Amino acid sequence: MPKNPELRKVWEQRIADYRKSGQTQVNWCKENQ
Repeated sequence: MPKNPELRKVWEQRIADYRKSGQTQVNWCKENQ
């Protein structure tokens, strides 16, 4: 995890979106390159 608090917020948001989406990691990575 990034130590920078702003980056951390962005990561947490992306992780939350990923979990909500229910996609497989492979599909999610393809969409979010």
